[in-house]
Amino acid sequence: MKKLLVAAAVAGSTLTYSALAGENELTANVGVVSNYIDRGLSASDDGIALQGGLDFVHASGAYVGIWASTIDDDGDSALGYELYVGYEGAIEEFGYDVGLVSYHTTVSGDDPMQEIYLGGSYEDFSLTLYKGITSDENDKDTYIEFGAGFDLDVVDLGLHLGYADNDGDTANDFAVTVSKEDFDFAPGHEFGLTLSKYSEDLGDDEDDLKALVYWTTTFSL
Repeated sequence: MKKLLVAAAVAGSTLTYSALAGENELTANVGVVSNYIDRGLSASDDGIALQGGLDFVHASGAYVGIWASTIDDDGDSALGYELYVGYEGAIEEFGYDVGLVSYHTTVSGDDPMQEIYLGGSYEDFSLTLYKGITSDENDKDTYIEFGAGFDLDVVDLGLHLGYADNDGDTANDFAVTVSKEDFDFAPGHEFGLTLSKYSEDLGDDEDDLKALVYWTTTFSL
């Protein structure tokens, strides 16, 4: 899954591994975001969140990792974290990613939720399906995510479109991210700006538009 800070800022979950170089790799990522947007909704009460993760990718394409973020629970600070395991590969120019992710929080009484996911990618585009397997109360029952990323030389442009269906209750979210990495004064660091829009029902006029900024860095261990 490799849920880096950019993915968290834009959508909450993005499968962006490129671990097909034939070598084992252990990496860590840390950063801060002005608003933790998870599938169109703020998990930090529109406040700042500290985030980070650890990923191990085997040369075969198998991977395992953990990603965590500070969250807000009705005014109280807490921690949300995800454990995931999966496998990524490619058939000629088409990439694929399949795995399992388990969502946890330190909030008392919260039960973990699990999803399986299946993603595919081609060039700059990706499509991923998440399916909840925990219970009927899983509010992430089905989630479909379309992503696209473009190198515009000066900056990178990322697009995200998500659609959720929980027992007939639908929601959609859309995000646009402009980012820049590897500055002369900060190599290996990335800064970005995201505009995110959420609607509980397709065509709903009461959409929630949010803007956020983030910083993240990833390094090998």
